[in-house]
Amino acid sequence: MGRIVAINSKGQSVRVILLASEALEAFLAEYRGVQGRSVRATASQRNHLVATLTMVADVRGTTFDELELVNITREDLVKVLLTYRERPDQRFVTNPGAAPPERSNATMGRRISAVRTFFGWCTLTGRVYVDPAATILSPRRVEKSPEALTEIEARRLLAAASKSSWPLRDVAIVSLALGCGPRLTEIATAKLGGLEGSTSVTLTILGKGSKPRRLHLGTVPSQAMTAWLVERQAFLDAHHLKSDSLFLSSKPRRVTQASGKVTWECNFSTEGLADFFTRVTTAAGLSKPGVRAHVCRHTFATLALRSRSFDLRELQAALGHASLATMSRYLHVSDDDLAKAASQHPLSN
Repeated sequence: MGRIVAINSKGQSVRVILLASEALEAFLAEYRGVQGRSVRATASQRNHLVATLTMVADVRGTTFDELELVNITREDLVKVLLTYRERPDQRFVTNPGAAPPERSNATMGRRISAVRTFFGWCTLTGRVYVDPAATILSPRRVEKSPEALTEIEARRLLAAASKSSWPLRDVAIVSLALGCGPRLTEIATAKLGGLEGSTSVTLTILGKGSKPRRLHLGTVPSQAMTAWLVERQAFLDAHHLKSDSLFLSSKPRRVTQASGKVTWECNFSTEGLADFFTRVTTAAGLSKPGVRAHVCRHTFATLALRSRSFDLRELQAALGHASLATMSRYLHVSDDDLAKAASQHPLSN
């Protein structure tokens, strides 16, 4: 049924067709522009919602551009979410044998969250009377302890970075990742202007939701950054380039702007940075399941708590987590911790 939202000049009720695609664009504009969500978060929401609505359109025998918002039912959404759970992951299209049998609860949770946020907004803004996603529950996530390196392994990673083809840059990146725990995107988008202090004592970065966060560099990251800045300027001068990015790619790339003007860029992309961490962990002999760029962030957090150099509140601020509850994932207990605690119990001796 369509929504009756107007009366024409003849006193007849008028059915206004609200297209899902138009509602989606209005939602994303508000999500990004009014709520101030980051470009990356907005792109993620778009990808989840376009894919879901396209699948709903297929179920209803229409196209994404012609799908009417009010015709979408809870049954439609559940059906396409089940299909998404079982559909082969496109990231493994070249290596299907490595693909998991189905998508994880965490992946399903992200898609359901996007769907519920969108339809909740549609209901709140009067675009639909009944929210078809309101009663769709996210699957329970099994909270696993994050993969982290030991202190010895972390030092091996630093040693491997010092033996790379561009050691001053790579040591600066790895020491920053291990010593301050920024996210991959936060490292890639870090700007030279974010550094403060005569010896690079602090670095201001943009975290999730475009929220600025100041990282306090310890001795090793600070010294590595100071050495890198000299090398960075020499590289730019040698290639007649300018850049406000803190970290640079060793291979400048040609970029054609919309005006037709050709420029050269040498900023380190998020994808390039992820590949870099893969190479350096492999060189350090640390390549194993669960060890990716994010392992440096987990290592920083885990060692910070174990050494008691940070308390929970301080670590929350350093990592840029909105909720203190998120920090509980770093409070995992190892078998060695349990064995030591048991041996020290007053009734065990």
